[in-house]
Amino acid sequence: MFFNAVAMFTNIPVKLALGCIENRWNDIEQYTALPKEVFLEALTLCLENSYLCYNGKFHSQIAGLGMGSPLSCVVSEIVLDKLLIQIIDKFKDDVKFMTKYVDDTLHIIKKNIFDELYNFLKSFDSRILFTFETNSDFMNFLDVISIPNYDNSIIFRHYITGWSTKFLEKR
Repeated sequence: MFFNAVAMFTNIPVKLALGCIENRWNDIEQYTALPKEVFLEALTLCLENSYLCYNGKFHSQIAGLGMGSPLSCVVSEIVLDKLLIQIIDKFKDDVKFMTKYVDDTLHIIKKNIFDELYNFLKSFDSRILFTFETNSDFMNFLDVISIPNYDNSIIFRHYITGWSTKFLEKR
């Protein structure tokens, strides 16, 4: 099963992001000389003051993490890590495999927990929305198509999206 966080950067509330960073301070502090309070104050300033230029005019982004900000990638990964840790804690043996890449996550789970897992994802934060893809014949994740085999093995094939194909054809 494949889950995708919709417009993840702009839908992660700054308050949630700051809470996740604060909870991970023990992991972060070894990489900065700043005291926790100063670090969080500087991070708050950066996250709450995102600007963009559209049609020659500058605008302030009013919600979520800044699009195009390198900081948003790191912070959103920490927020998603919190969610995945909660999934592991709650579903333990029912999740056989889980991986993520930016806003995409792949889960191999027992079928009977799908609804509960999906509801859990939806309850993480009301602004963060998830879409899902499930298929018993195959699964697309990033550029790989995974095909379950009759002997419980998995066949992997390179997967090219329609967008990639169109892009390559036009060059």
